Amino acid sequence: MDESEISDQVIADLLNNKNRASDRSYIVNWLENNQDLLQDAAISGNVDHNTAKMVFYAWKILEKYSIALGDLVQHTKVDTRKYGKNFIALARYYDEFLDIFHADPTTGLWDISGLRRLE
Repeated sequence: MDESEISDQVIADLLNNKNRASDRSYIVNWLENNQDLLQDAAISGNVDHNTAKMVFYAWKILEKYSIALGDLVQHTKVDTRKYGKNFIALARYYDEFLDIFHADPTTGLWDISGLRRLE
């Protein structure tokens, strides 16, 4: 892809500009509606420019949600990670757990009250 299509400014505009919400929805919906095209491209290795651009933009749009979900899963496995062996390990786990809820409000996706509603 051309550098002008994947520059930091283009990505920042796509992710942060409230007016681009319809663009973000369009890109994700395009991928959902073109599964056959994407499967053929993955098998054949022949990816046209538009498909490559849509996949890249969708990846950038969904990346923060993927990272946030991964962090939540990793920091809620107290029973499988053997964090209860000693107080220091448990305290460190608890601090890391709380960190995902006290992230920068512009990038953090989880709030502790939301998790408590799931109890």
